[in-house]
Amino acid sequence: MAVIYSDEYDVGDEGYFGENCILFYYGVDDTYDIVSYKELYDYLQVACNFYIEKNEDKKDEVNEYLLRIKEKYSI
Repeated sequence: MAVIYSDEYDVGDEGYFGENCILFYYGVDDTYDIVSYKELYDYLQVACNFYIEKNEDKKDEVNEYLLRIKEKYSI
């Protein structure tokens, strides 16, 4: 339902949930998960590998996006 990046908050702000994290809010019973940028990248990498297996022609494009993400979040 919602994704919130930790850089949207300053340390000490109400709702601050840590540095270099992403909060996934599911919209059901206030259920949420918080993952680090590294954890998110690891999940994305696995998902992208599955995608590439079925879409070999997109391999270079997908790997370029993964590289951009890795660089943006200093992983």
